[in-house]
Amino acid sequence: MGLGWQSGGYSYRSYSRSYRSSKSCVSSSSIVETPKVEAPKVEAPKLEMPKIPRAKAKDVMVIGGSLDATKALLSTEQIEGLANLFVDEKLTTYWCGFSQGLAGSLVEQILSKGGKAKAVLIEGDHPPIVPTKASKLSTEDVFARSKYLFQNTKAAVVLPGGYGTLSELTDLIAHRSAGLYNGAIVVYDPNGYFQKYFEFLGELYTHKAGVYPKGLYISVNNFDDLKKHLGIKSKSL
Repeated sequence: MGLGWQSGGYSYRSYSRSYRSSKSCVSSSSIVETPKVEAPKVEAPKLEMPKIPRAKAKDVMVIGGSLDATKALLSTEQIEGLANLFVDEKLTTYWCGFSQGLAGSLVEQILSKGGKAKAVLIEGDHPPIVPTKASKLSTEDVFARSKYLFQNTKAAVVLPGGYGTLSELTDLIAHRSAGLYNGAIVVYDPNGYFQKYFEFLGELYTHKAGVYPKGLYISVNNFDDLKKHLGIKSKSL
């Protein structure tokens, strides 16, 4: 045959010759190379931590354990000392509304001494036993409650607690690192309860998974330092 494989009257060899001929008609000078475009270098913005406020914080959220067992994490004298500080300085306490546990025990003492406290509750959630002297406010869900607390308080005092306390403390620190909460975060930790947690935050920075924690929160172990970082002038300072 001499024409090789054929189909429909067209020779594969003829097709090959035609294809090679068409390629030879394209000169190298007619090929335009796409210019390489280098992406502009953008420097990451430097994160400046908000300063701890020195003005007195009158509205303070209290975060702490809500289980009865957490009351043993601070001594009776330490809880009473905190209550006296809040009452003497006329601070309004915002908390989750539970009367039991460490936070509840503190609020009960604040109210018994004539102090003010507001329970920020969640609609439809299991209703806690709220002390009768406390005012109440209902929010739609846990996110709405956090938003209300962030917008209406100038400081947070964090006491030892469990999963809920660690979750709320971490949420606070994350919001502060993003510039979404400018209040002071003061962890009252006289017995070193949060030490491992603070070490973990340091590990996040070491592995470049978080910003340097210095300036995001303050850990104190005495009332004078607690007053100082709440903007309260103490006679002993």
